Amino acid sequence: ILTMVAGAVYGVGWGLVVVAIATSVADAAGFLLGRYVARDAVVRLMDRHPRFKVVDRTIVEGGWRIVALVRLNPTIPYSVSNYLFGATGVPFGAFVVSSGIFTLPGAFAYVYLGYVGAETLGGRGRGPVEWIILALGLAATLAIIAYVTVLTRRQLAALE
Repeated sequence: ILTMVAGAVYGVGWGLVVVAIATSVADAAGFLLGRYVARDAVVRLMDRHPRFKVVDRTIVEGGWRIVALVRLNPTIPYSVSNYLFGATGVPFGAFVVSSGIFTLPGAFAYVYLGYVGAETLGGRGRGPVEWIILALGLAATLAIIAYVTVLTRRQLAALE
């Protein structure tokens, strides 16, 4: 909801900048919390259960690619994944950069929806060409999100 509010208040360009900064700070905070609160418990768990060690190693080896796949999947909550990535051995830099880049497609969609909603409710008259362009832009955004979601689920299934 706050992402759409950013689009309504700041427009698409600045709204996306505000959301990108806020999301990056929140992602980093959750990651660091997981790293410094949960990492020792995860290491002990891996010592007792070798399968967890394999999962951790797979995530670390996948690094930014695994982070990217998770970020592009809208069904995985960011707050949970931030904490879980922090509990693994994924390097902080790889996490922050990958998260920053791969949260942008979803953020753009919500910022754009907020912008369109505000423009529509603002009562500014639009001609038919503007409505067609807005509808096509929205349809293209939703199609891209759906396509990326399908690709991400396939990649995650291949990792299992």
